[in-house]
Amino acid sequence: MQAQKQLPVGIDFGTSTSVISVFRDGEPYPVPDSSNRFKSPIVPSLVALDSRDRLIVGEQARANVDLPGRGVREVKRTMDSPQPVKLGDREYRPEVIASMVIKKLKENAEARFGPITEVVLSVPAIFSEVGKYNTKQAAKLAGLNAIHLISEPTAAALAYGIRNLDADEKVLVFDFGGGTLDISVIEMMDGVLDVNGTFGDPHLGGKDFDEVLINLAVSKFKAQEGPDVEVSARDLSKLKEEAEACKIALSEQEGFTIMIPFFGSRDGIPLDLEVDISRDEFVAACSHLLARARQCLESALTASKATPESIQRVLMVGGTTYIPAVREMVASVFNCPISTDVPPDLAVSMGAAIMAHLKQQTEADGEAPLQLIDSYAYGIGVEVADIVHGQIQLTYDPLSAPNTTIPYSVSKNYNLLWPDQESIEVRVFQTLNPHTNSLAEAYFTGISAVIEDIPPSPTGIPHPIRIDFSINTDQMIELRAQIPTTGQSLIVRANTNELRLEDPEEFKKLKDQVDDLW
Repeated sequence: MQAQKQLPVGIDFGTSTSVISVFRDGEPYPVPDSSNRFKSPIVPSLVALDSRDRLIVGEQARANVDLPGRGVREVKRTMDSPQPVKLGDREYRPEVIASMVIKKLKENAEARFGPITEVVLSVPAIFSEVGKYNTKQAAKLAGLNAIHLISEPTAAALAYGIRNLDADEKVLVFDFGGGTLDISVIEMMDGVLDVNGTFGDPHLGGKDFDEVLINLAVSKFKAQEGPDVEVSARDLSKLKEEAEACKIALSEQEGFTIMIPFFGSRDGIPLDLEVDISRDEFVAACSHLLARARQCLESALTASKATPESIQRVLMVGGTTYIPAVREMVASVFNCPISTDVPPDLAVSMGAAIMAHLKQQTEADGEAPLQLIDSYAYGIGVEVADIVHGQIQLTYDPLSAPNTTIPYSVSKNYNLLWPDQESIEVRVFQTLNPHTNSLAEAYFTGISAVIEDIPPSPTGIPHPIRIDFSINTDQMIELRAQIPTTGQSLIVRANTNELRLEDPEEFKKLKDQVDDLW
């Protein structure tokens, strides 16, 4: 008897909130959180310890997450440059904390639909290769095999496209989440979604708007109580949750009062915080964030060779798009429908589940109702050296341009600098600027490798070195460096365990930590 295939599953692991969806009966279905009294499918990406050092995840972690050392917020923002995360009296890699959220989503779905082992995982379009890889590893630590990675705006477009298979239009996906802003231009025609281009900001999201409200509340408090009032780290941790509530409230009403008893002190005497914040004050205070978002929007149009007039629909995705000032900014650029046909908080996970369904269909009969032509947001290049007037000059040499259609592969040939050169380091950079030729305009990816013990060239001519580079449909890159004349070669990747979790022994150690925490 053949085992029943699991339902297609997609996960949106977000900075602020996360959602798991399954595809059934021809529709993506966001799975409710059984521990949420409102049975919402939106799980806050919060991990904390209660007073007895027991793990709490999601909505139940709100009361403890901002107590110093007792909880972790926004772990997604550290996935591409892992720094130890403190929880209780121990430190963990971000993948361990992220896996707690993913494991919570997995349990919610398994309670309704049985065992789940495979998942399509969404990632920001402008996430680094290291961030994507470590997010896959977080899923693996949670007991899930991420069979495919899909960029978040592309997933949202799938959620819209599956309901509009006959659409023939150019769509801009404005995906403004808790930690990142991704903007993609996607052409829809005859059941094909073609990603023309993507631009964004990996360090701009709803949490930055929360910080604006925190600073605004503190400045008003000090204006009321005097500049000598003391505000501790514990006081600020109390304010985080209230700032988020204020942001949400100001999306529906013109003003909100933040009240926190025993907030701050003067001469050891505790004071209460009670400040009124209007929507206009909030908009004025976050004008610099709105300006950054608008600049990203303009850059996305340029990267996609599109104009505002060529866009026929804008899909609003992500919780930050509920802010009226954000919607007004986007609407001011375009003269077309601003659509929330798919719920902004759920669109990405629904699209990821659709992708899982499409992969199952393709494996079963080679056909799918919707086809995706995706692209890779970053341009990738290597550091190369020239000798100019006896001095070594380092420059950026591109292997792929930003928004290259994937899958993609290329080989390029270089030479070592000297015939007796004993080693060579290959360093990989990325950029969103298609005209970059300077290392100052690119970012080091953390991906590098050194070929050592190179024998002297017997011909007196420096050895050649070949770079084989590829990007797969999983949004992952691979680069191999080879010296054909010596037979030496290696795969160039991020430093194992420092940035990228690869070593089996290290993975087993982290899996034990996950099991202990859970």
